[in-house]
Amino acid sequence: MLRHSQRSLAAAPALRPLARRAIAAPARRFSSALIHEVTPRDGLQNEKAILSLDQKLGLVRRLVESQPDSIELTSFVRADIIPAMADSTDLCLALNDADWALEAKAKGMHFAGLVPNVKGYEQLLKARGGRGGDAVLDTVVCIVSCSDSHSRANVRRPFTEALEATCTIIDRAKEEGLRVQAYASLAFGCPLEGDVDPDVV
Repeated sequence: MLRHSQRSLAAAPALRPLARRAIAAPARRFSSALIHEVTPRDGLQNEKAILSLDQKLGLVRRLVESQPDSIELTSFVRADIIPAMADSTDLCLALNDADWALEAKAKGMHFAGLVPNVKGYEQLLKARGGRGGDAVLDTVVCIVSCSDSHSRANVRRPFTEALEATCTIIDRAKEEGLRVQAYASLAFGCPLEGDVDPDVV
């Protein structure tokens, strides 16, 4: 099997326009550490026990009380693939009616949903409930695997296609007034391929 670093050198010219898009905006500088809580999404998605909607609301409320800067509530994925996230829309709509969540947002806390593709992004928009700026869910999280093998296993697309799709979602979300966070997954190594080319990261 070709190592990813060898394949990525051939793909590098194709990535340059995407890289320019990604770095066009000035880098954001943080004066202090930020805490992004991922328990409701990453912490629950692979557990055998599936929490009820009320249990998830209780969990999110306790996390809000711990005052992180943002909370990743859920991911908008197929329920047959990740059953724990099947109620993602219901969870986000319920938070629109939760005074404690609205109060936390008014004080500057952000609430995020992960989207793996355009279909997931469309689901996120529905989960906002047509409330515009009043919706609790205000942040789109995108993720790109930095290795081709993991990208194909995770989103069924090669790295370059996944990166292009992610850039499209980011552009659209920004145009529609949503915050965006993006992850470069497996930046320091891949269980399927080993070392990851820093140029790809």
